[in-house]
Amino acid sequence: PVAPPAPAGTFLRLAFEPGVSRRYRMDMDTLMKTPMFGEEGMTMKMGMDMKQTVGKVKEDGSAQVLSVIESISMEMANPMTGVIKVDTKDEASMKEAESNPMLGQMVGGLKQIVGKSMDMTMKPSGECVEIKGVDELMAGLSGGMGGSGGAQMTGIPSPFPEGSVTEGQEWPFEQSQESPLGTMVTTGKMKVKSLSKDTGIAVLSIDGTVAVKPSEEEADPEDMQAQMMAMIKVKNAKMSGEMTFDSRGGFLRKSTTLMTMDMENPMMGGDMAVEAKVVMSLLE
Repeated sequence: PVAPPAPAGTFLRLAFEPGVSRRYRMDMDTLMKTPMFGEEGMTMKMGMDMKQTVGKVKEDGSAQVLSVIESISMEMANPMTGVIKVDTKDEASMKEAESNPMLGQMVGGLKQIVGKSMDMTMKPSGECVEIKGVDELMAGLSGGMGGSGGAQMTGIPSPFPEGSVTEGQEWPFEQSQESPLGTMVTTGKMKVKSLSKDTGIAVLSIDGTVAVKPSEEEADPEDMQAQMMAMIKVKNAKMSGEMTFDSRGGFLRKSTTLMTMDMENPMMGGDMAVEAKVVMSLLE
């Protein structure tokens, strides 16, 4: 059957109402392949539940959004250590991991995250113009061997266009994000795959390439992780994904982002390939 035509003049905008809260879950799955880990590679799964609450809404339509981390879980597996599982909602798993000298830093990092918040200023277009508290959160994730970047906490990979959109419409985008590897600049395009006139649900696709500009500042000689990151050279990186947005309610329902990176990493025995998947889903 032929899909009904999308309504003309549909705007993709976040709706901000003071005091309104929504809970989301973010799942991050990572596969890292290096000579050190053999053919199986190293896998890492991280889950994070968070509550986002709208605070003050400004005259220009932008709003303060407070995101509080409620819980976090992690599972890692590689030929050297086997399977390791930690969940902040499972006290037994936390105590078991805490007693392991190799996992002390990770457990400490995860404990540091729970209850922490990020204060974001967001525009109706989905652009995050300011994030406070992300440095402390990322420090905890670093201790827990997590990823980087606070912008992904919104689940919106690129701001929506200013004008209305129709089914099949696409537009280019470019965005920058700081990471331990340097400044990651993503360029690509977004497209409206479908737009229901009955429900207002819009499904958008995203496709792009990522260029990494290494930091010009020298890594702190006492920061082992920073030293390791400075040695990594990204050869090529791509990203793709899909987002489901409720244009009538003005909120994100689900976002899936896939990224692949080929790198040179002397600390891991040479070439390294990373595949990462981030899914952000509405809980309530």
